[in-house]
Amino acid sequence: MLNAGTFFLNLRGEVFDVNYFITGFKNPTTCFFSESKRETLNMKAIFVVIIMTTVLLSACSKNSSVLSAVDCTSAKSFASDVQPIFQTYCATNSSCHGSGSLNGPGTLNTYSQIYNARSTIRVAVANRSMPQNATLSTTQINGILCWIDNGASNN
Repeated sequence: MLNAGTFFLNLRGEVFDVNYFITGFKNPTTCFFSESKRETLNMKAIFVVIIMTTVLLSACSKNSSVLSAVDCTSAKSFASDVQPIFQTYCATNSSCHGSGSLNGPGTLNTYSQIYNARSTIRVAVANRSMPQNATLSTTQINGILCWIDNGASNN
């Protein structure tokens, strides 16, 4: 009878004594499973790998619906659509992006400051990492993204 703590199974269905690998004995203790037992063990191993891969991939994925499905049918204005969002959520104080801020792209009070940081802003808004202490609505996110995607004009 094999103790699960002392033996391991390789991909060919051979069972090896773990002590062989730890202590460096010259002759490992091996035994072989039947072909059907090896197939069962291999199927279980493949199943576990598939499940683990699926879990890891789903855990690492981000919601990219905002990145790819932005409705830009209506033109967005800096003065009426974008600047109010920045004044309310981003340029609130120096610990965010207000006057004197050194965070990320720095101060985001004026059109030129926001325009110069538009690439960084687009990524942060699209992946919802900004603003840090608030959540923008889908309409607000789309407004910023469409404004940037349509040339970020000062209108």
